[in-house]
Amino acid sequence: MMKPHEIQVMVKTVTQYGKALCLLYKDARYDMAALDEMFGHTNWQKTYRSIGDSLFCTVSVWDEVKGCWVAREDVGTETQVAEEKGQASDAFKRACYNWGIGRELYTAPDIWIPLDKNEVGSYEAKGKQVYTCRQSFYVDDIGYTDSGVINKLVINDASGRKRFAFNEGAVTTGKSSPIEPSVDEYRAIAEAKVKATAKFSPEWKSKVLAGLPTYDLSTVKRLVTETLKGE
Repeated sequence: MMKPHEIQVMVKTVTQYGKALCLLYKDARYDMAALDEMFGHTNWQKTYRSIGDSLFCTVSVWDEVKGCWVAREDVGTETQVAEEKGQASDAFKRACYNWGIGRELYTAPDIWIPLDKNEVGSYEAKGKQVYTCRQSFYVDDIGYTDSGVINKLVINDASGRKRFAFNEGAVTTGKSSPIEPSVDEYRAIAEAKVKATAKFSPEWKSKVLAGLPTYDLSTVKRLVTETLKGE
């Protein structure tokens, strides 16, 4: 089972109300060390092959009894940084999952961490507001059942403050400042939703966009949370 210092925490997404969805993952260096420990560094190998735009990695292990290589493979997905290298690394890590390496991470609970207001960033992309996390997290403690299912998980932020705890099905989170968008933030959200919606006529959209700068907080909030809900 993976130890706390061997596990990475990635912020997958941040909601407009300041909650970060985090995932547990392992890096390729851990996989290589695990393969060395499990099979010996001369008894495994990896190869790659492309099918269309997809890159597959095959991790083969030498079976002394059968006198042959036993292979398991998986496909990688591109990352936003160093796409080709990222795809190769992802394919390798996925193939290692098929050998059981780090499979216990799939049993983690949903990890939602409320962020403080100063931990939330944002930018606009293709007419939509995208929210980011300005904080990093790490696994402080983890426990497993006899069958390898995570039954205890503690996640801290970079300053050592406990932000998420899971123990036998019960979840608690660290105290956080309330995240309520300002009127300007609500207007930005509303503008993006109005422009993207197909539920209302162009005339309605033009009227709303023209009046948006004058709407007060309660009106803009109602527009986002009720009128444009689900858009």
